[in-house]
Amino acid sequence: MTKVSQQLSITRTYKKPVREEQRLGSVPGDYYEGRHLIPQHGLGSVKHYEGNEGGPREIKRQIPVYNADGTPKMETVTETLCEKTYEPKGRATGCGLLGGATAGAVAGTLAAGPVGTVLGALAGAAAGGAIGFHSAKDDQLSERWVERNIDHPKMNGYNQYTVPVPEFHRHEGKDGKKETDVSLRGYYHHFGPALEHKTVGTYQEPEIAHSRPSAVKAGLLTVGAGLAVGLLAALLGKKD
Repeated sequence: MTKVSQQLSITRTYKKPVREEQRLGSVPGDYYEGRHLIPQHGLGSVKHYEGNEGGPREIKRQIPVYNADGTPKMETVTETLCEKTYEPKGRATGCGLLGGATAGAVAGTLAAGPVGTVLGALAGAAAGGAIGFHSAKDDQLSERWVERNIDHPKMNGYNQYTVPVPEFHRHEGKDGKKETDVSLRGYYHHFGPALEHKTVGTYQEPEIAHSRPSAVKAGLLTVGAGLAVGLLAALLGKKD
């Protein structure tokens, strides 16, 4: 017998902080750097720059509005929250697809061969489906009040994150088996603000909580299982 999803709806009035969007500064745009004869950045690096103006990408954040006495300004709001229990079959389908894709991609990348890749994808789909179904099974809803911080962000310069970009080369080895070599393709440079968050107050707001893990957590478990299954399939599939 299929269990019907339950729904919980609540309407609550409470006080929350007033915020407004403000510009904090700017950072350079991201860019890709091709490979040099000699690697310029090794396995990656992080470099900090002083000053809040690097342009052209503007950095904006929500900033608390303050009363004359320096306390955060609050407003009374009435909100209606509505949530349904997780649906096991739907999550099983989604996690099954994710698990199969992850395991198949890992097995294929590691040159497991066609048989190993297919078996890895099937096993990953089965594992993902099981994780998805049981992570949503018997989900229950409840109301709770959660304390939130009122944070005031401040920009203290910006950081440059340099990340190596790999390139995969598939070929046949001396014994005729498929192999995968990894080489450096180049580097990706990402710029982001160096933010400091100062807590200037707290407030409480209602939320509807689930008794079972969220879809994000179930997805992470599925990816982990898919990686393990794909690696195993690659090891076994090298024989085909």
